[in-house]
Amino acid sequence: MNIDASTTKTIVRAFMVVAAAFSFKHILYTGEHHLQLDTAEYWALPFLVDGLAILGLIWRGEKYSTFTRRMGFWTQLTAGSLSLAANVAAGRSMGQKAFGIFVVALFLFTEWASGRVESRAAEVARQKVTAKRAADKARRDRTKRARSAANRAEARRIKTAETALQAA
Repeated sequence: MNIDASTTKTIVRAFMVVAAAFSFKHILYTGEHHLQLDTAEYWALPFLVDGLAILGLIWRGEKYSTFTRRMGFWTQLTAGSLSLAANVAAGRSMGQKAFGIFVVALFLFTEWASGRVESRAAEVARQKVTAKRAADKARRDRTKRARSAANRAEARRIKTAETALQAA
């Protein structure tokens, strides 16, 4: 079977949507029955919790700075913890609680996997860049060692000349 990386990412995103849909339902239930929120409040809760997780996912993108990516990670971690608590609390039986854990784990796994799926061509290109960087570093190291050796030889030549002048 020859499925490209973009198709795989689409399938992974579909799993993510399914997990988010179940999580939405569980958070609604938790907000209504356990937290006893008003209608508008418990309907807003999934958007606030899972929306925060999606915002964190966006902030972790390669287009953002290191600071923003780290902030995105902590945002996702916080929202994921809230989502996990709500999904477990929504369960009335051990099986439903386990399903709630599974839903959050599936969401986290698919989010992780979607960012790591790459084609073989992308992997080869990355390996070429890595090899070129290693070769460039080796060349710079050789040049540095050669300059250092030349500087030491020049220092010895000057010291020898100074010693000869002082002896004369």
